[in-house]
Amino acid sequence: MIKTDRNFAQLHPQENGSGVNTVHLSVRGEPVKLDADQIDSSVSLLPIARYRLDLRLASTFIVPENIGSLIHGGIGFALKTIADQTPSDEKSGNPNAIDVYQYLFETRGGTTEAMRMPKASAIPRPYILEPPFNDQSIYYAGELIRIGLVLVGKAIRYLPVFVSAFEALGRRGIQNRLGCFDVSSVTELPIRYTPLGCDEWKLVTDDSTTQSKIEEQTLRFLTPTRLEIEHKVMRLVTFPILFRALLRRIRNLQHFYHAPGATSDDIRLIGRADGVMTVRSDLVWVDQSRRSHGRWMPQGGFVGEITFRGELAEFIPFLKLGELIHLGKGATFGMGGYVLDGKPLEDKNVYIL
Repeated sequence: MIKTDRNFAQLHPQENGSGVNTVHLSVRGEPVKLDADQIDSSVSLLPIARYRLDLRLASTFIVPENIGSLIHGGIGFALKTIADQTPSDEKSGNPNAIDVYQYLFETRGGTTEAMRMPKASAIPRPYILEPPFNDQSIYYAGELIRIGLVLVGKAIRYLPVFVSAFEALGRRGIQNRLGCFDVSSVTELPIRYTPLGCDEWKLVTDDSTTQSKIEEQTLRFLTPTRLEIEHKVMRLVTFPILFRALLRRIRNLQHFYHAPGATSDDIRLIGRADGVMTVRSDLVWVDQSRRSHGRWMPQGGFVGEITFRGELAEFIPFLKLGELIHLGKGATFGMGGYVLDGKPLEDKNVYIL
């Protein structure tokens, strides 16, 4: 656990001897090295780190329904402020310097990326914010709100920037100067499986065994999940629709924030997905909206459980990865969260917006 107090996070770029910049974290002036060796590994499918931020409230706070998007917007504002306050001579003097806000919040690509994804807004962001889900609608002064933070690929090295942004949001308040807080602690959470290579993952279960044959799988959607195909919202979900959306998200995250993934088997997998059937669906649609750039945007999606049957073993690594990176629109602020078999990951909260 990294204990924190206000303004604790400082960036210390260094070279690791191979010309690759790494970032160290200092707590009250004492350096703490972030274990991010896997970030630059070209053999991992998609490096991911999970953290829990404990936010201690300064006063009573009534939780709004759209807390996920509110926190997301507040963190974006704080990141933009951090980027704007970076001295211009520091930026120009470092050939590897980047606009942190643009990289994390408004990712843009070059010619190749433009061909891959014509709209910059469609490029996935390399983080997921996960607000807590519980029946507590009021938090009192001194109580903790726990927020999940998932960082993907090269964004893992920017943990200190995110913590600084949360500290700034805490001073400003989550909503209209309400919901001020201090960052009490930042804890790295375990991941239940480890990457082996671009085409395979070793699934680590409670008894350290792997399953070679899986014929039925239940997904429990914890937060509204919104899938769109050519701007059409998918209210009726099938496994082929779900898997295509998940595979596209995984490959795009690889492409923009790690290294291009091995896609030679994707067509075969997509074809195989057509053979997986839905045997039970208790999904229900939840209508909600969020305010963005002065206007209200639809944010509805489905929640509940759905069970698939078929030859599922080769899809499980992707589905397990999806538990971490979420699925569909609004994933960056907690939408599209699900777990397999209806069982939350160890130390992983259940989230809703």
